[in-house]
Order: sequence, then structure tokens, then C-alpha cells
Amino acid sequence: MRNIYAEYELQRQQNKALDFADLLLSAYELLRDHRDIRQHYQSRFQQILVDEFQDTNTMQYMFTDVIYQQ
Repeated sequence: MRNIYAEYELQRQQNKALDFADLLLSAYELLRDHRDIRQHYQSRFQQILVDEFQDTNTMQYMFTDVIYQQ
């Protein structure tokens, strides 16, 4: 199984492709590192509903949490 994942990662990087985890990390870093962008989205949403919150992983939690930072 490790070989399959290693090959997947190699192919993904060589093709400069992004998977869901990459997209989530990039969105999180954008909000975390750019206050103006974060404030824009904070002002757009008063509430956020996270369906199936019990299944949220750490990165998904961090993404939603960064929106609430002041």
C-alpha cells in the first residue's frame, strides 16, 4: 500500500496536481496568512453549518476555526 501512495504522490507532484487535502491546506493557509481575505469571509457569513461535524478531521476543523479568529 505504501508503494501505491508513494507513486500517487510522485505523480501528483510531477503533474503539479492538487488533491482535496492540498486544496484544503491551501485555503487554510490563505485565510490564516492574509488577514484582509479572512476578514472578507468573516464579514460575509454570520454562521457556518458544518454537516457531520463529528467526522471532521483536524485540518477541516482548523479551516473552519480560522474563519472565527478575530
